[in-house]
Amino acid sequence: TLECQRRGISPSLFIGQSSTPMPMRMKLYHGTTLEAADCILREGSFRVSADGRLGAGVYLAQEEKARRFATNKTKNQGQRMAALIEVFVTVRNVKFAVVEDREWHSQGHDACRADCTANSMSMEWCISDPREITIQNVEKWSLEGKRHKQ
Repeated sequence: TLECQRRGISPSLFIGQSSTPMPMRMKLYHGTTLEAADCILREGSFRVSADGRLGAGVYLAQEEKARRFATNKTKNQGQRMAALIEVFVTVRNVKFAVVEDREWHSQGHDACRADCTANSMSMEWCISDPREITIQNVEKWSLEGKRHKQ
């Protein structure tokens, strides 16, 4: 919260407001391990995460944050290959929050965007319905530095 305020974002600026009058389509990213990415590709859809700073949903972010998350998750799980999944997502009723929020589902929103959370000073999205997410591209890389596009 302090970092958000330092960046000049007022805690009351976005909380509870939905300014999405029509469907909005965006390109975002999901960072994960290669093993998890292969599972997502096999199933053709993302699984909804049961937990997280924004509650249940599929977590997406800008490229830099998603890439950083993929690298960290891969290292923490003792794996060598990471993946960055590029997606398009359609949202209609977004809750814009400055900090983490777990109430957006019960308020009728289909997505929540938080400017920061207790775990990260970078913006992240949580999407309630994985059917609104279309996979565009997957980039795989070894923690030793070799990149592969699929």
